[in-house]
Amino acid sequence: MLNSNFTFNLLQYLSGFGSEFESEALPDALPKGQNSPQVCPYGLYAEQLSGTAFTAPREHNRRSWFYRIRPSVVHKPFTEKNQKYLNFDFNKIKPNPNQLRWHPFMIPETPLDFVDGLRTVCGAGDPTTRNGIAIHVYVCNKSMKDSAIYNADGDFLLVPQQGGLKITTEFGKMEISPNEIAVIQQGMRFSVEVDGPTRGYILEVYDGHFTLPSLGPIGANGLANPRDFLTPVASYEDRDVQNFKIISKYQGKLFEALQNHSCFDVVAWHGNYVPYKYDLKNFMVINSTSFDHCDPSIFTVLTCQSQKPGVAIADFVIFPPRWAVQDHTFRPPYYHRNCMSEFMGLIMGKYEAKEEGLLPGGATLHSMMTPHGPDKKCFENASKADLVPERVADGTQFTMDHLEMWRLRRRIEYLESVRPVGHTSIVTVLVRPDDHMSRIRSFITEEHSKANNVKSAQNRGSVQDGLRSIGEYLKMYKLPPKNGMACYFGSSVHDPYTDREKRLKMYFEPPRPIGRFVYHCDGKVQTEALRELLRDQESYGFIVMDGKGAMFAVVRGNEKHIKCRFSVDLPRKHSRGGQSAMRFARQREEIRKNYLIQVCEKATTVFITDDRPNIRGLVLAGQAQFKDDLQKSPHLDQRLRAIVKLTVTVGYGEYQGLDEAIKLSTDILGNLRLTAEIKLLNGFMEMLQKGKDNMVAYGVKATVNALEEGVVDKLIVYEDLETVRFLLREINTGKEETLYLPPGEQPSLGEVRCGSKLSHFIEWLADNAMNLGSKLELVTDKSKEGAMLKLGFDGIAAMLRYPRNSDQDPSECEISSQEESINLDEY
Repeated sequence: MLNSNFTFNLLQYLSGFGSEFESEALPDALPKGQNSPQVCPYGLYAEQLSGTAFTAPREHNRRSWFYRIRPSVVHKPFTEKNQKYLNFDFNKIKPNPNQLRWHPFMIPETPLDFVDGLRTVCGAGDPTTRNGIAIHVYVCNKSMKDSAIYNADGDFLLVPQQGGLKITTEFGKMEISPNEIAVIQQGMRFSVEVDGPTRGYILEVYDGHFTLPSLGPIGANGLANPRDFLTPVASYEDRDVQNFKIISKYQGKLFEALQNHSCFDVVAWHGNYVPYKYDLKNFMVINSTSFDHCDPSIFTVLTCQSQKPGVAIADFVIFPPRWAVQDHTFRPPYYHRNCMSEFMGLIMGKYEAKEEGLLPGGATLHSMMTPHGPDKKCFENASKADLVPERVADGTQFTMDHLEMWRLRRRIEYLESVRPVGHTSIVTVLVRPDDHMSRIRSFITEEHSKANNVKSAQNRGSVQDGLRSIGEYLKMYKLPPKNGMACYFGSSVHDPYTDREKRLKMYFEPPRPIGRFVYHCDGKVQTEALRELLRDQESYGFIVMDGKGAMFAVVRGNEKHIKCRFSVDLPRKHSRGGQSAMRFARQREEIRKNYLIQVCEKATTVFITDDRPNIRGLVLAGQAQFKDDLQKSPHLDQRLRAIVKLTVTVGYGEYQGLDEAIKLSTDILGNLRLTAEIKLLNGFMEMLQKGKDNMVAYGVKATVNALEEGVVDKLIVYEDLETVRFLLREINTGKEETLYLPPGEQPSLGEVRCGSKLSHFIEWLADNAMNLGSKLELVTDKSKEGAMLKLGFDGIAAMLRYPRNSDQDPSECEISSQEESINLDEY
């Protein structure tokens, strides 16, 4: 028996699209120079998986060769498996050309794996004739166990919306999360593991395979680049399993066969017919920069072409975060009738055309040639809008930064609370982003040798174990991560959270760059360098200008960095010149104007990165009219004008002027976050005072119910809320119950319940809020409004998108659709 080589830790991938790949989990497992030798290495079986006909032209031929422990023919006969929510006979469904909308598809409380959680939403064509498409959703909350599925009808394109998928295939393992996709092509066996409630969309094509769209005049680069598609590397398991299930989706129905071993026993493979994944944030957006929209096809990631020229079986199109800069243009999606039906789902955030028209986890369908477009309110607002450059469908980076800093603070608090057991030490290694990994590894090796001199055998063993573990971890990196890395190891520590003895092994990349290299070996964890990262590090830009020149600086916390400075020689204003006085005045104004233009251009270079400001706010400082003229200048980038927080008058230029400007700005800049918190909480309180109780939720239970229904717009949470989330499961029925308890309080586990899974409440909110279409806002109790949230509302509240039906039980929601309502009198 071969040893299994199968893990989800540190997954590796091959890069490319449509390429010839090869991968082996054991050395020399691939035959040399042929596909099917008389005897394969290691006694493996050769097997070909064909994705096209044998006679397909070479440029279109798709196939891969497996070298596996057992041939896949070793199974019992297939029998039909009941799955009442899958549909394939679309001719029996009554046609409906109306615009259709589905609310977010609810995840049932009863345990469901990926296969049992498949639901067909809509489709066209027929899998029995390999013509057309189907669109499904999956809603599941448990992993597939000792089973695998393959689709004989066509290709699956998986789009996670809530929760990630760990996918095991015959080719190897891969993971996808929301904002990533995976394609599992026809005939490829796979299994899915999940960590909790999970939801997503599936596009199934019956005919052909997905390809990259042609770029035409765009050139060689753009849209989805081939190098960003990732294919898993070979890994395998040699495992005997009684009644391992092979599930086949064949002609729209499910069939099941049993065998006595895992089907994921491919030790090596080569070919161009593979599963693959793609991160949607790598999509290179190309858009209009003058006027009018590009057609949505400019956002095509993958296409599946039909035999009819100019018509695709399906196009997979995304509308990613991007800049809208068009002049004299109606920027929302235009009114449209299309020869192809348009199905749309929302992964996260808000639908850019109409916020309440589509919620994360929901869907809309505009059938072919059915008119669709914005409503009257959207049309009027867009027609009057100030057409300044703006980010469309943008993410929540500022909020995510606060969440990551909250996670870092909790890690530091935990590390500072652990204590080594006996005569042992805790090893601390902090690596900076610009450290040379070879030097760090050499240093670790040298320290490991020096540890031989430690007198205590127990302490010597713990130090060397830690250095050995950290050294092995560092070997995986050729370069440090962009923020460096923190490594903590203790062979035996007391965990204050569980009151038990355990091994401490915590390796992570912090959310901000580590400023200094640290190596420490002692009975106490060293966290000072990490605590430095908790200081307020929001960056603010300063422009200081006078008649002698301009200086550009970034202030972060208590540090200031001069980014750029230049000098000018402006002519002074005087009354001499006689008949030439007016000409001198014009020349002086022209030089002054050019100076302002130069300052504006330099500001864009310094403070704009990747098409967005790299600072939280901008302060303009100067003498006389310089600062005011700069703010009013049409040459100042609109993206910077929008974040100007203050203009101050200073008596000096350059360094002295910068110091004075920082001093004058301290109160305003220091209170930006607090001011934003107060404004947010006042909006919540105002809704309560006006009697709009159905537009808010507060308290743990009511807020979580609203969140799971998908109606929460802004979720407001006190950042030190210590509530713990317990997930309880009954032994007999498998039914789950969720409890939210104060820290230190344990649920009473009766005889009918077994065990519990606990997690920090804010961690759970951070992992789920964005997937449920909500923006998580962490607030402090430093204002009276924040203190009121903490004491009067259990530390959690929400502002809703639309009125909530308080009588609705989210567990009763089924997959439902409703027609789009159009008021004919509006137009």
